[in-house]
Amino acid sequence: MSISQLDVRTLVNFRCVNRRALQLVHSIPSYKAIVAHAPVVLRGILSIEVGRWITCDMLYDELCTAECRTCGDFGGFLYILGTCKRVCYLCFSTEQKCYLPLSRREAMRKFGLSQKIVDGLPRMKSIPGLYTPRQEKVCERRNLVDPESARNTGIALHGSVQAMEQFVLQVAVKRLQAYDERAKIIARPRRPRTEDPFDAKTRNPSRFMAIVKAPWLDRMSQMLEWGFHCVGCGDRYSCYKRPLHWKRKFNEVSFAEHLKECGEIRYQTHYSRRVLLHSQPKPRFS
Repeated sequence: MSISQLDVRTLVNFRCVNRRALQLVHSIPSYKAIVAHAPVVLRGILSIEVGRWITCDMLYDELCTAECRTCGDFGGFLYILGTCKRVCYLCFSTEQKCYLPLSRREAMRKFGLSQKIVDGLPRMKSIPGLYTPRQEKVCERRNLVDPESARNTGIALHGSVQAMEQFVLQVAVKRLQAYDERAKIIARPRRPRTEDPFDAKTRNPSRFMAIVKAPWLDRMSQMLEWGFHCVGCGDRYSCYKRPLHWKRKFNEVSFAEHLKECGEIRYQTHYSRRVLLHSQPKPRFS
């Protein structure tokens, strides 16, 4: 096992031992690249206390991956809870639940897990601050669990997806029955939660708490690419579906494929040879 295969938390702690340890850590090529090109990612991992689940090599590999792990679009972000994954804005903010961290209680209820099991899952402590495009303020630190790890653990524990869902349903029924019994004695007992809390998608701060903006690092040239938006994909008030969503990002390669799919751009609008994707704006003359 090489030193670059150590988790980030251990590696950072080791470099504080003495000067020789510091020199050894800073001699690792992948660590040097991370510190030079993506120090914000490293600070984010340490700040929300997820360094024990992410190795230096794992982080470097994701920095050198351009595509979103879910949809294949250019990914301008990293999801750093539990696993380190390259992800695009649309996948983590609206389309995928695997990037929505759960509270420990939600993970226990949703996947039929005990508190002891949940405490052993990849987890984080969020940072107070402003989240979502609307800059919604969150003052408290939240203890959140990686949903994909919780789901996989639940399936392994119960044997199958069907068995897990059946167990969760049975527990919910028992809680509702107990609630009905309490209602006969207590005026207003608290009803147990049996459904997922409302997910406001792009307005849900939890969807942004394990996300950090990260450029793509070209492994060969060591050049950075942050990606860019397409001017032909409409403004923020008109395009909310792929492939013309205005929040999609591209690099040189993916943008060439995008033009093949949606047509060339004229007057900041995509035109296909067969289908007019948008109404033609009138050119302005000075």
